[in-house]
Amino acid sequence: MAQIKAYLTFGGNCLEAMNFYQQCFGGDFDCMTYENSPMQIPDEAKSKIMHSRLVSDTLELMAADDVQHKSVRCGNMVTLNVNCNSKDEIKRIFKVLAQGGRVTMPLQDTFWGAKFGMLTDKYGIKWMLNCD
Repeated sequence: MAQIKAYLTFGGNCLEAMNFYQQCFGGDFDCMTYENSPMQIPDEAKSKIMHSRLVSDTLELMAADDVQHKSVRCGNMVTLNVNCNSKDEIKRIFKVLAQGGRVTMPLQDTFWGAKFGMLTDKYGIKWMLNCD
């Protein structure tokens, strides 16, 4: 069954915040910068965090810096991430969540080897769906 996990968005201080959360909660932390992606990013943003993950026995927290839209403000910083177990499951959930909402990235195969898509549902909740 799919799992829902929190995904935080920061305006440039993701690495600092995630290091702080690691001090608070412990666990293993890893991250990837925009520099390592094929995305077109301004040079000053290449060192910012494209994806990070903090995992312990009881916590999985993911986060990134928003360097393209620069629209981070309190209230829109959290995205629910659904890790699906199959392509059928991700397609079904994405289709239902998108009804009456706005797709910001259609389901597609990604450079990190997953099927992935993003949307905002009709209630204003932001979702990321991922299937490895």
